[in-house]
Amino acid sequence: MDTSEQYIKMCDCPEIQNGHKPEFGDYFRLIDGVVICESGDLSIKYECDYGSNPIWLPRQDQLQEMMKYGFKHELDINLARYFHAWLINKPNQITDASMEQLWLAFYMHEKHGKIWNGEKWVGIHIKGKSIIEGMPFTINLGGGKKITL
Repeated sequence: MDTSEQYIKMCDCPEIQNGHKPEFGDYFRLIDGVVICESGDLSIKYECDYGSNPIWLPRQDQLQEMMKYGFKHELDINLARYFHAWLINKPNQITDASMEQLWLAFYMHEKHGKIWNGEKWVGIHIKGKSIIEGMPFTINLGGGKKITL
């Protein structure tokens, strides 16, 4: 499970935090470190003790579940194939990323039309679809052919 400062920063956005209800086994970033939720009621157990606003850190399996809802690739194998295709053609080159960071980037791109610029999530548009302002976007066409926008 990724508990790095980079992943915490990536998770600290309304698209991930809004509406999440703590569940057993959830990871949260608090002032004094990362904790695992031991019950469904994080607010009583940790907010009172720490007085902080916890940041939920979704696990890889939770990110995969979030991708399934309302998505045309609801079967696990199809989702894995789509994720693989996205990795090959991803709009920004995330290097040295954990699987949680990659699945989060995939989720944010596909569900919210955003990419990580190293500091924050930014909206993208390619003729109504996806490109980031001021950042190169490369599409791998296969056979050694690429388009950079």
